[in-house]
Amino acid sequence: MVKINTITESILEVKTDGIAFILEDGFEVSKDIKNKIKEFGIDILKLFKKQNFTGKAKSSVSILIPEKNGFKNVFFVGMGCCCNKMEKIAENYRQAIGIAIGLAEKNNIESLAIEIPEGCKKFKELNEAYFAHQTVKTAIVASYKFNEFLTSKEKKDKKLKELILVSKGKNKKLIEESVELAKVLGNAVNEARRWIDLPANKFYPAIAEEEARKIAKEQGLKIKVFGEDQIKKMGMGGLAGVSSGSEQDCKFIILEYKTSKKNAKTLAFIGKGVTFDSGGLSLKPSRGPGSMETMKEDMSGASAVLGAMKAIAQLKPDVNVFGVLAVTENLPGDGALKPGDIVTFYNGKTGEVLNTDAEGRLILADALAYTEKELKPDVMIDIATLTGACVYAVGPFYSGLFSCNENLIEKIKEAGNITGDKVWPLPIDSDYRKAMLSDIADVRNTSKPGYYAGATTAALFLKEFVKETEWAHIDIGGTAFNVPDRPYLGNGATGVGVSLLVELAMNWNKKK
Repeated sequence: MVKINTITESILEVKTDGIAFILEDGFEVSKDIKNKIKEFGIDILKLFKKQNFTGKAKSSVSILIPEKNGFKNVFFVGMGCCCNKMEKIAENYRQAIGIAIGLAEKNNIESLAIEIPEGCKKFKELNEAYFAHQTVKTAIVASYKFNEFLTSKEKKDKKLKELILVSKGKNKKLIEESVELAKVLGNAVNEARRWIDLPANKFYPAIAEEEARKIAKEQGLKIKVFGEDQIKKMGMGGLAGVSSGSEQDCKFIILEYKTSKKNAKTLAFIGKGVTFDSGGLSLKPSRGPGSMETMKEDMSGASAVLGAMKAIAQLKPDVNVFGVLAVTENLPGDGALKPGDIVTFYNGKTGEVLNTDAEGRLILADALAYTEKELKPDVMIDIATLTGACVYAVGPFYSGLFSCNENLIEKIKEAGNITGDKVWPLPIDSDYRKAMLSDIADVRNTSKPGYYAGATTAALFLKEFVKETEWAHIDIGGTAFNVPDRPYLGNGATGVGVSLLVELAMNWNKKK
């Protein structure tokens, strides 16, 4: 775990292995920095010109300056221009921090100091406290390494041990609060990533229950867990059906955070937790796009909810929050669902299962119906690696967002822009509903030919299990795993959704 310190002295005087400056395109180097580095015979402006460094996004220059007991690494990292989009500036800054952390680790630096920008004149939201928050959270996320199964110490990556934030200290209290929030969030994101990165023989439904119970005990959350026998008795035919091919019992887990504020709104975050998805009898290919190779990631939605609930319990927002996890495996065992089978869901609706690899919507159907009827929240938001179609629609940098409620869409979009878990609203028009109506049951789990729009039709399937509650569906099919061109993420799980859900809970009552 990275140790975080905040100071107000000059970054040039900080006792540390390395220092990093994050610079905009077309920056001006301060006289202090130029003079300090000139002491060591380095004309920094000539060096920048020689290396064509102007502060362009993702560019960097590294130098070594001598000290009494060795050398200090100095990194200059570009974040591009201060454009007219707040979320773009924030993302460029996160990427620059990711590059700085990568340079530090590459050079075996254990302690790194970073000078925080005072703010951005174009956007009052991008103040020093915001940049402090993004620096800490991004540094924690960037320092994550999934290497616990490597036995060779030489193969294990070096980790940053200390991050020193150098600020002007104009609003010390706000910066400290922002840093504490960032620590909680960064660690929650990394914990969610670890659960996802664990192979399916190390993380399965029973382990998900163990982790949920551990968090509930440590953080003072209420918890209720239904096992497979109870799930069947309750009539959750979707969740039980998907689980029928696995030797592992499925789990339906409910965590509850309750605020002390009277008459508070209640949010329900619902996560898809397929700890391994083989496709069932509609077997996935072993390699290539959409294959089994990375299908340990199919519980990314549940991991996001679990990580968010841990953070929420510590940060104590003024809303009540349920975290609902539908957890199972999708395997082609003896009792597995067969194409053409019909299941009955918690709300009594029947579904024709035409493709057993469209299993996420089956378990979420039960989760949504149960949550609305039994928990009675004001708002439900489900998050799931639901469709490959969403990947093709918006790629790896935006999660697909579906809702009929414009206010809810705007809340989620704003939270995504602030945190970096960006979303893009996609259509959920009733024109597509006919695609999901079966001739022999109420609904079918894959669309009829000719409608295409697989992410939309999947969302419309889920909508059949929501009556009146405000609801949104977030499809993280492209954003949950192996996202390219994000220096602070690397390969594997991203933990997408944790920060988004926490931001929603923390600022649900915020007035515009």
